[in-house]
Amino acid sequence: MGNLIKTNYGLIYNDDGSLCVTVREDDIPFPGVKSFAVEEGTKNLLITNGWSTQGTKITDMSQLPSQPPVTPVIASYVPGGGNWQDLCQYATSITLAPGESITFSAWVYAKYATNYFNFNASVNGVNSGLGSYQNLQIGWNYIEGHWTNNSGASQTLTSIRLEAGNTANWRNGDNEAWGCNYQLELKPFATSFVEGTRQDGRFYIPINKLAIDPAKDNWVVAYWKKPIATHDGTLTNGDNSSCFGRYVSDYSVGYIIWGKRALGETLRLAVVWADNTISIVTKPIDLNWYFNNWHFEVVRKTDTAIEYFVDGIKQLEIALSKQIQNFDTGLFVGGHANDTSHNSLYSNLFIGKAKDTQGNLIWTDKFIQEVYNAKKPFAVPPRIPVI
Repeated sequence: MGNLIKTNYGLIYNDDGSLCVTVREDDIPFPGVKSFAVEEGTKNLLITNGWSTQGTKITDMSQLPSQPPVTPVIASYVPGGGNWQDLCQYATSITLAPGESITFSAWVYAKYATNYFNFNASVNGVNSGLGSYQNLQIGWNYIEGHWTNNSGASQTLTSIRLEAGNTANWRNGDNEAWGCNYQLELKPFATSFVEGTRQDGRFYIPINKLAIDPAKDNWVVAYWKKPIATHDGTLTNGDNSSCFGRYVSDYSVGYIIWGKRALGETLRLAVVWADNTISIVTKPIDLNWYFNNWHFEVVRKTDTAIEYFVDGIKQLEIALSKQIQNFDTGLFVGGHANDTSHNSLYSNLFIGKAKDTQGNLIWTDKFIQEVYNAKKPFAVPPRIPVI
């Protein structure tokens, strides 16, 4: 499928070149297979100097028994005793409209398997638990808590805190605990951590790395996708699409775009022709079916048509009655060249030829349906070359 361009957009990725994945365990479409994220920029609502801690802030990570996965400011606490102590506390004032959610995440170091960590928030002066974690592995652990305003009226978040405790050693004085990389997000799911504001995510493969010509070859793009929201966190605004080529209004360069249409409850498929015109087809969808669920999506180009399948069923088709415009730009997953702010999770991306060397169609309608019905990942190498 060609190499990936490794650009640091604040997402989590491995230095050995393996594909970036999300950190949430429920973002797994298949056993043993994680997804990678195409997400909007995220503002951390917490600031480094706003914390009230019960101990000292440690910036020299060598003071710890081992390294946490990421390295912004860390807070520690060595309490004098008791069942529970605040590891850190943060005062804020955030208004949450009805239905809005917050996610509070952190990395914590468990010295013992019996360590406990609790997330708590004060909303309209009332304490609410966001999540409780125990029986963690000894060492660094990622944890997150969630709270949604289901009251029907606006609520004000006035503080959050992370508590640490232990059932035995904690009360006997051997009771060190550490936490770092605190992140508060005004959304119901956690994104990859950065200090401050993370840039918009983008997953892009240049035209010279694709090993296919989108205008001339018979090709397939297939993947499993979980659309979470459009660029502003809603389900109706902004496109939730993928695209070959560069999206321009004068149709002077080629693009083929598919996915959810902007400002509507429809799927769309579009192609630009060599005569600087465009063909667009659409189909109504149920947004509650499409969003927050895993789907198998396939776009197939043959000599006669471009077709868009979702969950094994052909949704849209454009007959190739003209020559396709030439491309100067490659493949964008989760947006296009001018729009990269979509919230989606992807797994098992496949880009390849639709026919074998003898000219026989491999990705038939029947095969696409069988792959969807099997609900199993493709046999892909564990690492993808990155440049």
